[in-house]
Amino acid sequence: MVYKRKKYHEGDTHLKKKWRTKRRTKDLDQVDEDIKPENIKSLINQDGDFDKPGNAQFYCVHCARYFIDSQALQDHFRTKVHKRRLKALEVEPYTIEDSERAAALYITDFEERMENQIELEENIKLRQKQINLDKYWKHWEFYRHLREKMNLLDAAKLAVNGHLSELMKDADKNKEEIEKLQLHARQMKNHYKNLKEYSYPVEEVAAMNALSIPNTLDKRTPHTEKNIIYSYLEKPSEKAKSHFELATSSNLLYYLNPTFLVLRNDAALFEYSLINYFHDTLLNNNYTATVNASFVRSIIVEGCCVDYLDPKQVFTISEEDVKYSVAKLHFVGNSTLYSFMAYFTKFSIQPSYFPIKFFTSGKQYHPLQENSTEKTLLNLNQYSTVDIISITKSNVEDTDVVFQNLIEIVRKLYDPLGFHYQLVYLPANQLQDNETLRLSIQMFSSHLQDYVEVGNVSLCGDYLSKRLLVTYSEEKVRKYPNIIYGSLVNIQKMLACVLEYNSLTQKDLLSNILKKYSPM
Repeated sequence: MVYKRKKYHEGDTHLKKKWRTKRRTKDLDQVDEDIKPENIKSLINQDGDFDKPGNAQFYCVHCARYFIDSQALQDHFRTKVHKRRLKALEVEPYTIEDSERAAALYITDFEERMENQIELEENIKLRQKQINLDKYWKHWEFYRHLREKMNLLDAAKLAVNGHLSELMKDADKNKEEIEKLQLHARQMKNHYKNLKEYSYPVEEVAAMNALSIPNTLDKRTPHTEKNIIYSYLEKPSEKAKSHFELATSSNLLYYLNPTFLVLRNDAALFEYSLINYFHDTLLNNNYTATVNASFVRSIIVEGCCVDYLDPKQVFTISEEDVKYSVAKLHFVGNSTLYSFMAYFTKFSIQPSYFPIKFFTSGKQYHPLQENSTEKTLLNLNQYSTVDIISITKSNVEDTDVVFQNLIEIVRKLYDPLGFHYQLVYLPANQLQDNETLRLSIQMFSSHLQDYVEVGNVSLCGDYLSKRLLVTYSEEKVRKYPNIIYGSLVNIQKMLACVLEYNSLTQKDLLSNILKKYSPM
């Protein structure tokens, strides 16, 4: 026995009623076409139609609705329904190109960058990459040729179907011609199907080649040697004992292996105080604290220019899935570029929100950078870090203002600590593929007699936002914002340098500025 539904609350609208097409109006992308200058005139001045309300003379183009008279139309213009529709139409509609780009199968700027092939080849040479652009371009042209043939077949199929529709009006008279056209349509359909199946591997090779092209280089990026732009205090000249030896003799840490490390006593206070110090300073400089996920999918890792199949680059959670699936889960930590980009991927940002300034403190997890049996804080599976991300509009001036401001913040953070450090622009061959410029924050290891990177700030331009579809709309044009990312401090690496530095200067591990943030 069928019972009548008893739920009548507006939030419990039945799916059958919700998706009914009886009163369905046009979608946003269709309305966006209607409001173009070449189309809107004919919609406003329609011929009389007695089957439509008001004889089709009172039409709201934005809402795709007819009204009974002029007063009803004017009343509609003042409603929230109409105003919400106007607001929704401010955003450029989602297109097929956007969906293909989101699937990493359509890289529109590859052809643009190939227009200046000499500059691109110089970029690849400076980065010391082994990339054959001529080979990549041949793959791309072949893929594009297949797409053009498929588009021609699509157009031909539409034309044949249209002709068939006309002939079917008098099927008996046009029977022979209809049979010929139907045979031709089936042949085209099979040809299209074969082409489509053949294009899949071609498409994948062309897309992966395009995705492997590194970012452009900023004019400030040195070609071969690093460029020191700032140095604070004198570099220690004496050689110190190893930081690990100093830490274990003072009972500052418990070390089992590179994966399991516990800071103790003043070392634990150093970590706690330093994070709070950075946290407070960033808040005072208009950065907003966030909490990110520690796990991300393969598509995010690949979008950040890291091979998710390489066990030397990222931890992968074991899953029963296809080897090359981009849905694998990776353990990266909440204080990483991956975790920030996981939030912004396929995200459309309101222009009024720029510049976006976020920071977080937490863990980074990654495989060991080098195989070594040496006990050290400089090669661990996990680090405590404070990371930032800044997102600006696509113009260079806005991005440079935020980047220069970040350099000043770094100096505000490090100068009061009272340790020697330097700010360096790294040469092209030391940049990651997503970076156009990298500012390295380096402290001196008195034991190794060399500088160690304890932090960095990377300028990425719109490279990441194009790969992961981070967008914003301005004057109804879809644009891709510039991204600045950095790890402002790596606690364990800084602790290693400070222990060695303090052993020569006889200073306390906690400087005066850090004692203010200590719970003791």
